Amino acid sequence: MEEVEHKLDDLLSTLVNNQNEVKKLQNENKELKDNYIKMLDQINIYINELEEIKKQQK
Repeated sequence: MEEVEHKLDDLLSTLVNNQNEVKKLQNENKELKDNYIKMLDQINIYINELEEIKKQQK
């Protein structure tokens, strides 16, 4: 019985660690996604500015 309890404790600990790791990875993924969106927005701004400059030069 004690061995079963010990194994259950180990499994529970592993589960908690896995959940924490998943949460950490989800947070990192969200941050990367947010940064990617910001980069795309900035690129779009640059493209629009370049198009405006091109129009003015004609």
